[in-house]
Amino acid sequence: MPIIIVYVVVVLAIFTLLQAILLAFPASQKGDAVSLRRKTLADGVGPWLGELAHDFENLVLISGSGWSPTVWLCAMAGTTAFVMLLVYFLLAAAPLLALLAGIVAGVLLPLLVLTMLRRRRLAKLALQLPDALDMLVRSLRVGHPIPIGIEGVANEMPNPIGGEFRRVFDSMAYGLDLKDALEHMSDRLRVPEVRYMVAAIRIQYATGGNLADVLASLAEVMRERVRLKAKVRAITAETRLSGNIMSVMPFVLVGGMFWLRPELYEDVPKSVALQIIMGAAAALLAIGIVLMRRIVNIRV
Repeated sequence: MPIIIVYVVVVLAIFTLLQAILLAFPASQKGDAVSLRRKTLADGVGPWLGELAHDFENLVLISGSGWSPTVWLCAMAGTTAFVMLLVYFLLAAAPLLALLAGIVAGVLLPLLVLTMLRRRRLAKLALQLPDALDMLVRSLRVGHPIPIGIEGVANEMPNPIGGEFRRVFDSMAYGLDLKDALEHMSDRLRVPEVRYMVAAIRIQYATGGNLADVLASLAEVMRERVRLKAKVRAITAETRLSGNIMSVMPFVLVGGMFWLRPELYEDVPKSVALQIIMGAAAALLAIGIVLMRRIVNIRV
């Protein structure tokens, strides 16, 4: 029975790999309008799975990794099967342990890496946005329309802000309205600063007014917000370091005691009371870590 579970997971991983390859190289190229739309992983699947595929594609796109979602899917499927077979056959581990190792190495770790890359890219984008707004304001004040200013930002500013404005300009070049193109960028990035900019432009379109002055004021507010964030991080640096040390120390102490005196933990699997106590201690430790992180994570 355990070996059957391993084989089933391997077959599913291979099927996922083949599906990703088929999505990467479509069999036919049609000449209608549908074929002009960019192929996505969500094409041809159900609504629930399509939503997951859309979120995964958005994560890969915003992370700026340089790999397509299909390549990431192929790498995750291949890594999952390889690690699972390696742990099961070479290390002679239990099937459930091999399955867990494959999922951690092939799914959880890549998702964690993509999430970290996305967080860093969005933080860099938020820092670049005030300068991009200043460039857009200068373009508006010399009489250029907004699309020309967006093209200037796309050509002059480095990534990631330049690439995001390039997507907006390309969307408008293919016939999308300016408000809809900016709304798509806001929904894709989900950054508060970008939402403020899109809201200001939409309000100006609806009510009129001097958009250059509005964007200039918004850029100054964003700069003050960045300064306040940096000041808060500097003030709470010692507290955050103490919280990190307190979160790690219990694991270090337990691991050190288990390595030095493993006989102290021999009775834990045999005693139900000790298991309950250890479980309660682990739960309280997890709650404490979460509370400490929420206390030191001051939102601006």
